[in-house]
Amino acid sequence: MIRLIFIWILSSCFLTVSAQDTLPVQSGFTSLTISLKGNYSDSIPLSEPFYTNLLTEEVPAQFERINDSTYFLSFYAFGPSRYYFRYNNHYLTGALVPNERDILIINYTDSIHYTLQYNGRFKTMFDESESIAKAINSFVFGSGHKNKEKRLSTYHTANEFRDEKLKMEAGRLDNATAGITSPFVKQLIKEELNTAFVKTSLIKDYQKDISHYNKSLGLDSLAALQAIPKRDLSYYNALITSDYTNPSSLMTLKYGYLKSILQDSLLALPDITTEGSVKFKSRLQELFGHIFTEKENLFYDILIATAYITKIRENATLLNNLNYQVTTAVKNAQLREYILETYKTSMSNNRNASNEYYLPFDKSNNAVWTDILKPYKGKAIIMDCWATWCGPCIESFETSKNLKKQYANRDDVVFVYVTDETSNYESWKNYVHILGGEHYYIAKNQMKDLYDQFNMPVIPSYLIFNKSGTLVQQSIGTYMGNDKAAQWIKQALADQ
Repeated sequence: MIRLIFIWILSSCFLTVSAQDTLPVQSGFTSLTISLKGNYSDSIPLSEPFYTNLLTEEVPAQFERINDSTYFLSFYAFGPSRYYFRYNNHYLTGALVPNERDILIINYTDSIHYTLQYNGRFKTMFDESESIAKAINSFVFGSGHKNKEKRLSTYHTANEFRDEKLKMEAGRLDNATAGITSPFVKQLIKEELNTAFVKTSLIKDYQKDISHYNKSLGLDSLAALQAIPKRDLSYYNALITSDYTNPSSLMTLKYGYLKSILQDSLLALPDITTEGSVKFKSRLQELFGHIFTEKENLFYDILIATAYITKIRENATLLNNLNYQVTTAVKNAQLREYILETYKTSMSNNRNASNEYYLPFDKSNNAVWTDILKPYKGKAIIMDCWATWCGPCIESFETSKNLKKQYANRDDVVFVYVTDETSNYESWKNYVHILGGEHYYIAKNQMKDLYDQFNMPVIPSYLIFNKSGTLVQQSIGTYMGNDKAAQWIKQALADQ
């Protein structure tokens, strides 16, 4: 559950660690080395890491095993990235800065007991890992602060609703973060939660939340919709501040928050891929010029970058003169480099991805499961139905690693992973690279047909097909374990 909580908690591009220590604004490769010392066992209880940053929703990564005592994590990023992983079932989190080297020393005093020593810019955050996890869990799932007086009338203005919610959630944030001892880390987590949950929800869930509240007053569905006050541009005055042009305060910006701004119909932002970056930026200046005195500022650069990065990850057809468009509109050189490098990497990955099938079937065709099985005739098929948001699905990947190693050199066994549009596309792409096997990203209606066909009410679910494509075994809602999976594969190979 904690793993899922961290999906929403994104780190920022820029952080002021102290009055004397300001983060550089740069892109590049991050670096975290884990070094084991002392009497450690052969089996290292190190889980798969995840990371997220200003321009990236949560994605999985991999520790590279250098030798028995050394593991290495690195990825390309703009600004610092929040990471987390589990060691011996304890969650550890921190932030990595491009072009800086962090080191975690795990020193075993015997085969069971160990100490952690972290060396890096965000040592204070790492040392507060347990408190951070509790704070996030408390805010997301706890009841927290409650208004003493329940409102009994509809809202007259959208801004009235906005202000009341911001005030209420501020009390909940104070309660949730009370256990964090570092003032810096406490303020960081409060601001991250406020942006990731509160501000983002005020933008993308406004209609839904107001309608739900109106229904709680006894209004029917139609009356609840009619009683929703319309927003105007002043709604953003408390959601976007002039501090966002200051690198030391951009720690609060989150990818989901930025996307919600871009997708808000109130703002009517043009499509950056068809209208170009100059027109897009001009619209930003028109919308938010009353907040920012400078026409050229980092917040505009970040929004333009978010628009391009989102399109790149959606495999959208970008303008032929992308380099010119980015160079013209984005003034921060490191951010320009990140956008163009991300596009270059995406194009290269698309050319080399022979095992991933993104929306490969016409959406009007519901029944696609036979088309998925067809290429693998003559093989035993292990089909894993999963989603990037499904915690048990992700946990089973770690468990099944040894099973897959067992069949790695077999040509008559194939692992097929099927998910749909509810999965985060970028995370899916990363899992394709990490997991191997064959991967299908299909439409929601096609996934529903698959669920109905094989009576799967929940995920994860696992289907085992024999060489002729006939279902021989299935496990619904939980991974069946490696021993049973191996038995079922043996059965599938024997069946003709």
